[in-house]
Amino acid sequence: MFNPIPVPSVFLEGIIQRYAHLKDEKFKIGTVYPNLALLTEDHRRCAIFTHGHFAESMYLLMSTMRGLMFPKAARPELTWDYEAENFAWIDFFWSTMGRSGAVGTDVEIIYDKLQSESQLRLLINNLASGLANRPGRAGWKNWLEARLLKKVFNLVLFAAANADRTQTDDYLTDDAKKGLQSYIEGAVLKQIKIERNGNIPPNVAVIFGHTHKPFQSQMKFDGYEPGVNVYNTGGWVIDSKDPHPKIGGAVVLADENLNLTSVRMYNEVKDASAYAVKVETATKPDDAKNPFHERITGLVDAEKNPWKAFSDTAASEIPRRVANLQIKIAQW
Repeated sequence: MFNPIPVPSVFLEGIIQRYAHLKDEKFKIGTVYPNLALLTEDHRRCAIFTHGHFAESMYLLMSTMRGLMFPKAARPELTWDYEAENFAWIDFFWSTMGRSGAVGTDVEIIYDKLQSESQLRLLINNLASGLANRPGRAGWKNWLEARLLKKVFNLVLFAAANADRTQTDDYLTDDAKKGLQSYIEGAVLKQIKIERNGNIPPNVAVIFGHTHKPFQSQMKFDGYEPGVNVYNTGGWVIDSKDPHPKIGGAVVLADENLNLTSVRMYNEVKDASAYAVKVETATKPDDAKNPFHERITGLVDAEKNPWKAFSDTAASEIPRRVANLQIKIAQW
């Protein structure tokens, strides 16, 4: 986490180095998973970057199943235990299937159909019946297997459909709040203690995404004093048939002293004129000054370009993407 060995990101490097001033071979982009921690020179301020998926029970499905089958088995306590027990499930369902030729296209349709309960039930029925009704088997066996498969697919796919990013009443569901707390207080804290010989920086911030709902807040986590500044970067895809004001995208910036601020690029709203870029921080008024936030706030004027141009583009493009999504859901 603190001194990782990054995996080269050939794809991102290829994109970035299309710009002449970034073609220098020394300019590299590395990928770190699942956590990356940065420290200031005095080791008093720390920023931890993590994707955030381990806050959701859906991504710990293998650990959950192991606990059901072997009740005495210990739950994962360290980051690498989380990853080791669940990487195959995460890679298979959320990544590999989406890259598998024509199957990848069909999996994209499954993700789209997660937005419609009736379409999802139809898909589950087709999938279960197709797998069960194979030739050369007794009809009652096919019927029984289809019922069992429907139960399994309902469990998995409806859990995915009700994932945190699809729930828009709050920035985090109760499941995600408990999961985030468990992950930060448990696996992440243990990893900090292991890598820093028990020394916890007095000022810690956590930056994650995954939920597609950007926010910034101060949260209390056991083991961190006085609290943790939490930033969520949101998401940059349109995966809902209706606009939700809490869904959007942000860019979290940090200076050399790990002062943080969030440039909220957009939130989904019905009124096109309400789209506006703004700068927000988790820092409270009675906290120490955040000069970096003040500096970035002075650079972002929502009524002027390029910020206004971005907002106008988002306001016009999001309804088009929603219409495309609705067509794809109904098409199959």
